[in-house]
Amino acid sequence: MSHNYQDLINQEAEALAATQNMNEASAGGGFPVIESGEYLGAVVAYIDLGNHEDEYNGKVSGVFPRFKMEVAVFQPEENGTLNPDPVVIRDYGMFLKRNERSKAFKAFRALNYTNDPNFTHFAQAFMRPYIFKVDKKTAKSGRDFNAIDWEKTRPAVDPMTKQPYQLPEIDDALKIVFLWNNPVQEMWDKLYIDGENDNGESKNFIQEEIVNAKNFPGSAVDLMLQGSGAALPTPEQAPSEPQDAHKQASQPAPAPAPQPPAPTYPMPTPPQTANFGAPATA
Repeated sequence: MSHNYQDLINQEAEALAATQNMNEASAGGGFPVIESGEYLGAVVAYIDLGNHEDEYNGKVSGVFPRFKMEVAVFQPEENGTLNPDPVVIRDYGMFLKRNERSKAFKAFRALNYTNDPNFTHFAQAFMRPYIFKVDKKTAKSGRDFNAIDWEKTRPAVDPMTKQPYQLPEIDDALKIVFLWNNPVQEMWDKLYIDGENDNGESKNFIQEEIVNAKNFPGSAVDLMLQGSGAALPTPEQAPSEPQDAHKQASQPAPAPAPQPPAPTYPMPTPPQTANFGAPATA
């Protein structure tokens, strides 16, 4: 029996393109690398990592709280609508500093663009709509990846009509809020990454970084995990950042004061809005 091999190949290519387009580079976490530009999105993950040493010019400049955030952004379609499947961009972390030249301070100023005095914690940006500046970069390994230019974050508002854009629905599976003073077991479980890299190192670097924090022993996280009987990752040393993560240069600063008792972080409800590119009417 003869076959039309070209037809078979075309059919397979069409079927595969729906889930895995080889023209799009992978970010390593199941999401494509997108082109540089501005995108509507939201912070979908805020993760406290505990206190860690920061280095400046090869020397330890102090011990500071460290955290990471993840952003889900939506790509515009040719017809002017948004692709309903978001692309998640993972920030490899920053140190919580109030030095005006620090990455964290600039990021916070952009997120709290109204200078709201009640907006005092990064976690309060969770699920608020913003327009994020996304950069496409290439690591030394040759792999492309995306990064958020945090200080260029701006309101999700049409500049002409002053009307807000609609934030499409985001799957709860992508949402994580892990707070150092108010940890939740379910959120801890969502941080777990199974498997090892090609060099044999564990992929579970987020949980390992938390366990290696200077203030982990006796912390609320430590007590929660002891109470749950969960097995802890026990690396011999603090895990290194992923190979393609770029360390952020920071200015030397004194070690921070001890953290205050567990605060409560109100989570404001984002406004109900319309599609990016089609502002909502009043």
